[in-house]
Amino acid sequence: MAQARFLQADRFIRRLNIPEAKWQKWAQQVPEGDSRLYWFTRILSDVHSRTGKPIIGVKEPRAIEWLVPLSRLFPQSKILHIVRDPRDVLLSKLRAGWSRNRPPALHVAVHKYQLAMWHYAESHSLPMLTIHYENLIRESETVLRKVCQFLGVEYSPAMLTYYTSADTLIHKDEAEWKGNVTRPVLTNNAGKWRQELPKSYQYLMQTVLNEDFKTLGMPLEPVALSIGQRLTWWIVAQVVQAGAWGLTRYQQWKCNRILHIADS
Repeated sequence: MAQARFLQADRFIRRLNIPEAKWQKWAQQVPEGDSRLYWFTRILSDVHSRTGKPIIGVKEPRAIEWLVPLSRLFPQSKILHIVRDPRDVLLSKLRAGWSRNRPPALHVAVHKYQLAMWHYAESHSLPMLTIHYENLIRESETVLRKVCQFLGVEYSPAMLTYYTSADTLIHKDEAEWKGNVTRPVLTNNAGKWRQELPKSYQYLMQTVLNEDFKTLGMPLEPVALSIGQRLTWWIVAQVVQAGAWGLTRYQQWKCNRILHIADS
């Protein structure tokens, strides 16, 4: 029951208004070992059943770390993967209230790790559509029609006027870093890193994600740093890459272990 109490205390989960009786029932069925996937499926299924909608979506960047076992748990699920220029992502994280106090190197390491988990998911041939954020804001209707076709839902022009019901889309606690939901699509909201992201962080991101930029079809750009600065940040990049590599291998091992248990 301790795990249930811990989750009930979470301010985000409290918004779901899950009855106490369900928490008690779920707590009696917790499997041994890593129970995070168990709780995720219970909570998601409960929310879905109450919506009455044919499709439920989870907008959670960390879900990419568990896509393979999640796809096993939800065999009818489809994965919509949105990628954005990592340099703009880093700039955004350095400004958001929830992440601005974390070291830039940590953000870069997590980005590298999550891209690696995306490739791991791809190797399992999951039903996944990858779209580029930059294309989404420039050619919104075209991209949304492609997304709708992938999900098997009908496209509606109302999808482009989401901001008229923004108060139902975000909680007041998240308004600080999700304020753009209240506005029309910002077609120029890309490439800001060129003017606003410090050169050292540009170099770090491009060094650590060098191969990933090529995979994503995003060009690397020259970064003007002194020899001393370049050497310093190159060393930092090696440490970041090593950390991301280790985290990736450990996470893949956990996912494979879950699959092994499920198959046994």
